[in-house]
Amino acid sequence: MKGVFTIGVFFFSLTAFAQWMPGRIYPVSCQNNYLISNRGTTLYRFNFASDCPRALSEARMNMGKFCDNEKLIREDGTYVHLFTFRSDCQDGLADLRTSRVGLYCSNGDMNQIYRGTIAFMTFKSSCREAIYQAGMYRGLFCHNGRMMDFVGRIIRDYTFNSSCIRELPVMSRTYPR
Repeated sequence: MKGVFTIGVFFFSLTAFAQWMPGRIYPVSCQNNYLISNRGTTLYRFNFASDCPRALSEARMNMGKFCDNEKLIREDGTYVHLFTFRSDCQDGLADLRTSRVGLYCSNGDMNQIYRGTIAFMTFKSSCREAIYQAGMYRGLFCHNGRMMDFVGRIIRDYTFNSSCIRELPVMSRTYPR
């Protein structure tokens, strides 16, 4: 009986500790123009109180990330990127929902949510194709004949982009993530 109690206390303490681990901050409610975190602290301040409920709704759909007009904000309330328009920020959130490694496009440039710009691409369509490749091939994608990973490191140089694309399935099987 004493062993069962000890195990129960141990698991209870683990779950309590997990709730207070760093990195587990996310938005849960609005108070006027303040977005409040799961720890009861102010996560973000909006210029207008009407922006908070919309951002809270976006945060629930986007693993804590949301837009404040044209600004992309991370789950911990830190500013990430300034887009040209709010609609571009919404597109960035859609990219983040489909990307498994935190990639999004801004005017054709590929960005990583925690690292910033990792590849300067000419067209938005090239960026979206690279996000698709990164999702399929364990974070690897091709850009101008170079194979890159989701943090912007160049893995290999190829003469042609088509050669790089042919190598993606092979490299992704052996590439550690």
